[in-house]
Amino acid sequence: MNDYLLTTQLQDTWRLTDKNYVLNYNALNIFEFKNYKSNFILPEPYGIDIQTKKKNHEYVENLSKIIQKELSTELNKFHNVNCSNKYWKIITGNWLKRVIKIIFFRYKCLEKSLSINSNLFTTASTPKKYKLFTKDSRDLVFATLDAEWNYNLISEILKKNISFKIRLEDYESQNKYFLNSSKIKKEKNFIKKLILNLYKKVHNISYFIHQNNRFFIKDSSLSKFSEIKINLLLKQFPAFYFDEINIPFKYEDNLRDKLDIFNETNDELEKTIRYLVPYLIPTSYLENYDYLKRTATKIKWPEKPQAIVTSNAYDFNELFKIWAASKIEQGTKYFIFQHGSLTGNAIRPEDTNEYQVCDKFFNWGTRINNKKNISAFNFKLTNINQKNKKKIKILVLCKSKNFEYEVYDRSFGYKNIFDGIKKLIEILPKEILDNMSFRIKEDFNENEEEKFLVSKNIKLLKSSVNIFKYLAESDLVIHMYNSTGVFECLSLNVPTMFFWPNYQNSRNHYDDKFVEFCKKEKILFDSIELLAENLVTNIKDIGKWWNQKDLQKNREIICEQYSVLPNKKSLQQLSIKLLNEKN
Repeated sequence: MNDYLLTTQLQDTWRLTDKNYVLNYNALNIFEFKNYKSNFILPEPYGIDIQTKKKNHEYVENLSKIIQKELSTELNKFHNVNCSNKYWKIITGNWLKRVIKIIFFRYKCLEKSLSINSNLFTTASTPKKYKLFTKDSRDLVFATLDAEWNYNLISEILKKNISFKIRLEDYESQNKYFLNSSKIKKEKNFIKKLILNLYKKVHNISYFIHQNNRFFIKDSSLSKFSEIKINLLLKQFPAFYFDEINIPFKYEDNLRDKLDIFNETNDELEKTIRYLVPYLIPTSYLENYDYLKRTATKIKWPEKPQAIVTSNAYDFNELFKIWAASKIEQGTKYFIFQHGSLTGNAIRPEDTNEYQVCDKFFNWGTRINNKKNISAFNFKLTNINQKNKKKIKILVLCKSKNFEYEVYDRSFGYKNIFDGIKKLIEILPKEILDNMSFRIKEDFNENEEEKFLVSKNIKLLKSSVNIFKYLAESDLVIHMYNSTGVFECLSLNVPTMFFWPNYQNSRNHYDDKFVEFCKKEKILFDSIELLAENLVTNIKDIGKWWNQKDLQKNREIICEQYSVLPNKKSLQQLSIKLLNEKN
């Protein structure tokens, strides 16, 4: 009798036996072992050591460059246009790299499982019966946590290249495509909606003034007040650009068969990726592309900007990307403001799509020095009130589960973090727990961290409140993961610690000075026991530990390199740099 390979959380597809191999940690993310008598075997998580990460990232980077050019050619043919590779890379580049990683990881997990046990069977659906497309690039991210979507993607991989290595039983899932039902929780605020609608009307009426703005600034990470100020310093009319658009559901069967990126190769993984990429293309690049392009020509944004500036609209904002790409084709410069740290990531900044397509990349600090990089400051930290009365003794920030779009097992990483939270609650004395307030990310309707913390009667804070308000009100901030917030705390000089399990395997060479500083000053911990021990030692006088002369001196050096705190002159200096670089 064959042993069973459990590939996803979709329980209707399970055919449990006495011995069941689990594909990866995402397959059992919400599964309770105690409910079943069967034996489950979890392999070592795939791709988590740093050398494998680097090798796999290099594979993805090299292949994405080749496929991007071919995909650009195919999209030009499909839409009967003649746009540059850069045009299509601005629109599709982040999606393409992500989708290659998604296929890569699942293929490698299957390969690993079959190398451990060649006597396996599993269930799989009929090829192409379930449609793997998503409405837009954001939906792809949510699809990586959808059991049914994963089941059908893995079925395609199995039946395309691996079916001869494993016995397959046919099983069709219930739905025919992915529909994103995950909703981020947001409190409705009538006053805010009213003000927003009023502003939109004023924006449209005043378009004759700001249509000639030289700089288009959108989603910059600057505060609203700072955005107004930077516009005035650039001698243009301040404007906030909103683009709420509901992309219609529009799917045409067999349309993706027209995209040909097939290439003869002996690499079975590459064959699989090339086969599947067209079928995962969002409707925003095919069926809805013309609709988005027409909308982009009508939207009341500047007609001939000399430079486009953004911090995060470059990834998921389909309307912005199409509008920006068309302007850049006409000679407009493209400036990206740093959004996250990328510290603690095997990916080099140079390998990100936004870095590759922009003309200049504005950094938070001085750590990366080349012609493309412009040193600036942490854009998130403008107009932060640091004088708040301390209301929170210990603020603990949690992560929530990871989307599965990397070349390694992110669910395993989240498991370690969640285990750390549970261990911390278990070992800390009650008098410290009573002084702790946890803030969780309410990204999903289901939240394992929230359920656990509520069951332990731990105080929870509203995630809808601005995080910087909480930081300013806290005596100590503990990040339960390697967060960008660590840099913000260091810059704001807020005492902080963070838990980063297995950090040795999550680094690039830009991290060394930061990691050395955090380890030396007992800010970074890869053991929850050591973090708890340090917390107990310093809780009575946090200031004595944090205000040590050497710690403060080294903190200032690190912040200069990684996350500069803006001062009164920062916006003026930024405006000068923008003006200098637009020509």
